[in-house]
Amino acid sequence: MSLNPPLMEGAGVDGTVSVMPNPYANEFFFLMRDKIDFEVIDGPNKFSATGRCYMTSHRFCFQERGMTKTDGRPLVHKKTGQAWAAIDIPMLLVSDHKFNQPIFGANSLSGACTAIPDGGFVSETIKWKIKFKNGGVGTFLPIFFRLMEYIEGHLRVSEGESKSDSKEEEAGQSVMNPIQARQICEAYLDPNDPTHVYVQDRK
Repeated sequence: MSLNPPLMEGAGVDGTVSVMPNPYANEFFFLMRDKIDFEVIDGPNKFSATGRCYMTSHRFCFQERGMTKTDGRPLVHKKTGQAWAAIDIPMLLVSDHKFNQPIFGANSLSGACTAIPDGGFVSETIKWKIKFKNGGVGTFLPIFFRLMEYIEGHLRVSEGESKSDSKEEEAGQSVMNPIQARQICEAYLDPNDPTHVYVQDRK
């Protein structure tokens, strides 16, 4: 998990130019969700903001609302003074993920993530939460849980083949091929769900 990953300007889902994560080699974009409330607890520090969340084959990437340029000055958290405009959560480092349905308040997805060395955090393990205050989770959750099931299976195979490889070394590497990526994205789509799904090329 790290602060301020590389970003780029790209075509948004509505055709307009927007800021999005600079993709790794062989990284597949699965979905984008706007108006997400995002919380991160890093030891004594707590980051809380509203913005856009991307889910890819490698990571969650959360971007705080209001970003328009990749070369702009990073936003500064008003309580901690920490400069940050985006946060990366590598899927291979995610643990203890849980879907929460409180009686009062919005549904949320929470979990923990190992911090990458020199990634901008003070703790070794960071707690995070995504709150869905703007619509349902009928598209987001099936893709997330399919992806985590695949990654956890990939890790079990990798650990069986080589005990010396660490999760941190694999965090930026591809874990699937285009056919597997298409299978993960094949979920039932709810027309009332505000999640934007990226369709994988079938070529």
